[in-house]
Amino acid sequence: SAAAYDFNLEGGDVTDAIYEAMKVRFNNFATQSYIDGDLKVIAKEYCYLGCDAFFFPHNFEGALAVEVEEVRADELKLTAKHPADIMSSDVAFMDTVYLKYDDALWKVDRVNYEEITLALTQEQAKQIATDWGYTNPQFVEARDGSFIFKADGMTLSVNKETGFVEEGA
Repeated sequence: SAAAYDFNLEGGDVTDAIYEAMKVRFNNFATQSYIDGDLKVIAKEYCYLGCDAFFFPHNFEGALAVEVEEVRADELKLTAKHPADIMSSDVAFMDTVYLKYDDALWKVDRVNYEEITLALTQEQAKQIATDWGYTNPQFVEARDGSFIFKADGMTLSVNKETGFVEEGA
């Protein structure tokens, strides 16, 4: 999103000229084929002041599970499962990011995104509630596709299939 401000995208779209000027910033984290291919399409179709995060890998820090697979000596596949958040309350999703070793750096080569259904454990649900900012959630019961917790003087419901947290369950 810093590029959106630097290239004055407020109220406008990414033109070919803007993309050409901004793409030099991508060389340290994306392969040339990704920069000239999918990333260009994404930037031109979905970027505005801040860009639509749906089309970019999410922060892996909040992921339920991150798996790394060596595809080849110069290619890794990272898969991260994410619970629903306040912006995507209806769905959990999975990012698949392919990294290639290029120019002595690991760089993004491809990104895939798909909606998924989770099968949360009680411990994962507790961690999600904690990640949402609730203090020391205490398990009450499993009920109707959700785990119920008490935290901060209220009852919380964590959906087993999406990870979405609701108060007042």
